[in-house]
Amino acid sequence: MKITRIETFILGTGSAKDLLFCRVETEDGLYGWGEAYVTQGKEKVVAECIQSMAPHVIGRSAFNIRHTGQVMYEDFAIKRGSPELLAAWSAVEIASWDILGKRAGLPVYNLIGGASRERVRVYANGWSRGTTIEEGVESADCRSRRWALLPRNSIHSPAPGAILSIAATRISRSPMSGQCAMRSVPNSSC
Repeated sequence: MKITRIETFILGTGSAKDLLFCRVETEDGLYGWGEAYVTQGKEKVVAECIQSMAPHVIGRSAFNIRHTGQVMYEDFAIKRGSPELLAAWSAVEIASWDILGKRAGLPVYNLIGGASRERVRVYANGWSRGTTIEEGVESADCRSRRWALLPRNSIHSPAPGAILSIAATRISRSPMSGQCAMRSVPNSSC
């Protein structure tokens, strides 16, 4: 199952950082998606890296992920990895794993050693989308009002314990107070 095509897609999020996706297609029409981690302003650089890699990856087996990665590092990058180059390769690699998972009829986590947890804590940052401080505050206020409607045991935080209980208590009293508690800002400045 040889790789025949690699495409990149930059998804504008309306925030400071856009997303970069890579689509790898095989000769039998099977395709996989991968995402490259990019820092602000580097989306086009990493997309160009992926496009520069494409001629060296096209024609190779989608199953030989590790070998292709080694060839890309030693021959394409000449053992000089950069964050952009490694981000570009990671998108191609993730897309290749997606192809393998589809071909095997298994979730990718089963191919790479099994699930490591039953649930994953997530963090919803709803206030970074504003272009001004006022828009950010308005977005935070709206988000925290929505959180206040959730049952207390459904709020998950990457910082368990005291921070979560303070935030949950303050959010239930006043949406902006909760945001101030999370940012350690005195209430008077919110």
